[in-house]
This record gives sequence, C-alpha cells and structure tokens, in this order.
Amino acid sequence: MENLRRSSLELSKYMNLPITTAQYKNLIRMSSLASSVLGIVKDSLKDDEYAAQSKAMDELNEYILMFANEFGCSQMVDKEDGKNVLKDNIFEDSTMSVIGGFSECEIHNTLANKLAWRDFKKEHSAKEIGEMAKINGVYFGVALHRYEEKYWNEFESHGYDRLEVRESGINK
Repeated sequence: MENLRRSSLELSKYMNLPITTAQYKNLIRMSSLASSVLGIVKDSLKDDEYAAQSKAMDELNEYILMFANEFGCSQMVDKEDGKNVLKDNIFEDSTMSVIGGFSECEIHNTLANKLAWRDFKKEHSAKEIGEMAKINGVYFGVALHRYEEKYWNEFESHGYDRLEVRESGINK
C-alpha cells in the first residue's frame, strides 16, 4: 500500500473527523472485525466481489492503524510483514471473541430453526403449510416460534450434549 501517510496539504482535501481516544480504540477494533469477517467470507465463498471488499477493508484497517501513535495507542499495534496490525492479544479479545460469539449464536439459531421446521412439517400437511403461506405471505416466524423455543431452551440449558443422531437399523 503506497503512500498511506498523506501530506497535510493533501489531507486538507479530505474530511476532518475529530474523535476521542476511546472512539479511536473502538474504531480500530471494529475495523479489525470488519476486515476479519470479510476475510472469512472471501475465503469461504471464493467470490471476487468479497475478495475486492476484503482487500479494500484490509487497506483501510492498515491506514487507520497508522494513526495509533497520535491517539496514544501504539501499544495496541504491531508490524507484521511491514503492515500495521492489531496486537495478537487485542485481536483475540476484541475480534475473535465477537466472531466466536456470533458463530455460536448463528449455529444455535440455525439449528433451532431447522429442527423446528422438521417438527412443524411432521405436525402439518403440505396443504396446511401451503394455506398458511398464502395467509402469512410465506412468513412462518410466529407459527415456528414455539417449536424453535423448545430448542433454544434445550441449547441454553444443555448445549448440544443431548443432541444425538439415531440411525435406524443399527443395533448397539
């Protein structure tokens, strides 16, 4: 990334956004989070648009980190392959903990929803579901809620410890 630090004459062409040190710390944490999420999506989906967004966010993140000294935050930044990056402990605490929490929540909600649909389809015929879809505009949130709630409560109380796959025809 060339010429990241611009001269004061050049910077006068840009918006001046005064922020506090606390806001700067939050900005670099959120920038790291955005950069990491886009990187994960880019790697998972192998999509050119996400790759471009990921690269742009990485560059913006590096640029923002260049101002750490000016905000008294140099202790939060390391150099890695000549680039500014958050120190590992801050990255783990502020970025990976959020990504881990989001992933756990997403797994929890997706699994509860899939299992709720399974149970809902066992209790309602395709015709009934079709009629409900016409009435509700294909929105089933209210109808599925009690089914999902059963799984949310289960996962909240027991995690996935009691979740089992039973294969028919296999004797134990």
